[in-house]
Amino acid sequence: MGRNNHVLLNTGMGRMALIFDRHFSVDEVAKLIPWVETQLKRIRRLRTALLRGMTEPTAVTDQLIPDSFPPQLFELFNLMRSFEERDILLRDPEIGMVHFPHLLGNGEEVLLCYLQGENEPYYYHSLADRYGLRLPLPS
Repeated sequence: MGRNNHVLLNTGMGRMALIFDRHFSVDEVAKLIPWVETQLKRIRRLRTALLRGMTEPTAVTDQLIPDSFPPQLFELFNLMRSFEERDILLRDPEIGMVHFPHLLGNGEEVLLCYLQGENEPYYYHSLADRYGLRLPLPS
């Protein structure tokens, strides 16, 4: 999967080149929500454990880990990387905000916005305003 440079490119023909290599349909995102929910819960749990200095069982116990880093840090890194590997943008794990590149019916490239606890991605952000206004998906 290609990596995204997040730079708008003017093609000189009045259209902007696509930024993202992969675009998710609403149905694809809906199917990924259980996975996203599980990962967000694990990230929060690990983050809390790291902040409190607690020890938790980890899935990385068979790897060589430097003594100066707790194993939870590596597990947290791997969980966050798992979003990137799927071309999913993990924006804020604390509030559970995740973005999925998407193409609207008119060809506009946007980010479907999912907040933890929602059943489906009903909202999107334009690329120019990806952290601001959540707009409802057109019917």
